[in-house]
Amino acid sequence: MILVPSLADIETSARSDAERRLARLLRDVTAGDGDVAFYSVGLRSHPYKQTGEADFVILWRGVVIVVEVKGGGVRRHEGIWYSVDRRGDWHKLTSSPMEQAQSARYALRDILGQEGLGWFPSEAVVVTPDIDDPPHSVEWKPTHWLARSAMSVAALTEAFDTIARDRATPPPRVRVARTDELRERLFGEFTRMPVLDAQRGAVIEEQNRATAGQARVLAA
Repeated sequence: MILVPSLADIETSARSDAERRLARLLRDVTAGDGDVAFYSVGLRSHPYKQTGEADFVILWRGVVIVVEVKGGGVRRHEGIWYSVDRRGDWHKLTSSPMEQAQSARYALRDILGQEGLGWFPSEAVVVTPDIDDPPHSVEWKPTHWLARSAMSVAALTEAFDTIARDRATPPPRVRVARTDELRERLFGEFTRMPVLDAQRGAVIEEQNRATAGQARVLAA
């Protein structure tokens, strides 16, 4: 899958090893022509704060998947959510990981709606690669919280396919955004790089995965 920015840049700039591990898997996923993963997407409006950020925004089979990544342990005790670091220390979270993913999804949906892009299917997903069993709750679908067992290329591909198949249907009489429109808008507005640099970064990532002959075609 195309990564924006490139995997090399994500390895350098990522805030956690969990984000790096997910990026490596995403790079190795065989995706469709329009599929792309954006890392660290800044959101200029947010339900709870002036600006926000999505760890990953993945365009997969025409569905926008907003991903919140949490490394280490995650626990809920007496209604309060905590992260657990490698030393076993607990750190209080302001909200659940799924609520963080959902709020970023709403912010992205509102921003693109204000830009006149039209309706598009979107889903919020949590990835916790260091825990064996994701927590269960009526607040989210079990398919939308991915844990250690999903941390392989095959399992991640299957998980994304399942999420995309379960997409919402558009309301009647609304304009539906095309996949190429979503892809272009995400490239142009929500990466840390200007649109030309983002497109160039995508080509570079493809070159890293291609044969020498394919790379020459991509660079032409």
